[in-house]
Amino acid sequence: MRAAVPTVALAPDPAVPARDVMLDAREMADRLGALMGADGSLDLDGYARGRVKYRVGDSLRVVHELEVRGSRHLVASRTFASGRSEKVYARAVEAARPSGPLRAVAHDPELEAVFWTFPNDRKIARLAALVPETDTVSRLLGWPIARTLLAAYAPEKAATAACFDELAGRPIAYAKVFADDAELAASRRAHTVVFDALGTSSSALRVPAVLACSEEDRMLVVEAVEGRRVDTLRGPEHPEAMRRFGAALATLHSLPAPADLAPFARLRPDRQPTAAELIGRARPDVAPAAERLASELVADAPPAEAAVCLHGDVHLKNGLLQARRIALIDLDQMGTGPAAADLGSAIAGIRYHALVADEIARGARLERALRDGYASLRELPGADALRWHIAAALLSERALRAVNRIRPNGLTHLGAVLADARATLRGEAVQ
Repeated sequence: MRAAVPTVALAPDPAVPARDVMLDAREMADRLGALMGADGSLDLDGYARGRVKYRVGDSLRVVHELEVRGSRHLVASRTFASGRSEKVYARAVEAARPSGPLRAVAHDPELEAVFWTFPNDRKIARLAALVPETDTVSRLLGWPIARTLLAAYAPEKAATAACFDELAGRPIAYAKVFADDAELAASRRAHTVVFDALGTSSSALRVPAVLACSEEDRMLVVEAVEGRRVDTLRGPEHPEAMRRFGAALATLHSLPAPADLAPFARLRPDRQPTAAELIGRARPDVAPAAERLASELVADAPPAEAAVCLHGDVHLKNGLLQARRIALIDLDQMGTGPAAADLGSAIAGIRYHALVADEIARGARLERALRDGYASLRELPGADALRWHIAAALLSERALRAVNRIRPNGLTHLGAVLADARATLRGEAVQ
């Protein structure tokens, strides 16, 4: 069965002419069935489109999930400017490792695209360290790992696997392999700094401890902390979890901000026009609204505030409810900056999901709970600064990601997201 994903029409992109074909589930199932077989064509039992990263005017990366003979296989693909794909393919073949019934690397000249079957990847040289057949994690931890299960994969950037021993029915650790030495070092530093400051005794916040790190394998192994993802909760416990999420952020922001952590840059005023320009190129119908919002964000930029320790990627899926506290995971984007950046990003996420799901009243309750939880342990950022950061996050995180991750619901509601951001900036949205 082929899993079709609805799409919203985007403006033509001369730099990525194969974009719409690469995003068409039926078309790609046919193409990959003919292209990826190690010994001829493949008889696919199923196809689904996975993670997408669309860089407007540059390239498109898509993860294709193929089901072959009862097994799931991931194929990462990327488009290239005219003529480059053939050279990239030739280099990739030299470093390829076998991938079962699928070709390790393949090339589609018509699409100017190259395809890598996991654990082959264009940039993550040590990706194979995560597959069950290797003993890398066991060697680093010093005890046997019975199996690994891929939990997340961002081609050319990083991949994470859950690690199980012979007795535990749940993960005992998570191993993450990076493409870049600097990102490995930054992740290790972030986890270490916060864990050393908190330990395990904080009543509001928990973070994973680093169990092992290998520069050779570009791998970081952290403990698997228990808890239920906050974004999966429903009913009365969800607002209560949001209060605890707010308290966890307040606790993080109260820690000393290490001088060697990089400044958090995504919501800087000078980043907003670029975000608006990319959104407008992909969706000309909302270009005036995006440009107007970006101009107002630049004009109304808040004064600098004291820098705190920021999580940098405050999605509710990165919060785990543990009895009466929250565990924050995925600290790779941690940096320093104003507290309003994290809090504004979290609130923007709540508002975005409320808009696309038509759950405005529920979203307002969750937002109030988040604010209340934060205020229970630390003074909220100034109202003007918080409004500004919510609006900036709605533009350069939520609206832009709807475009570059090809999120159909977000694309459908793109105008409403931008309108809410502008109303928030002007103090007209519900607080």
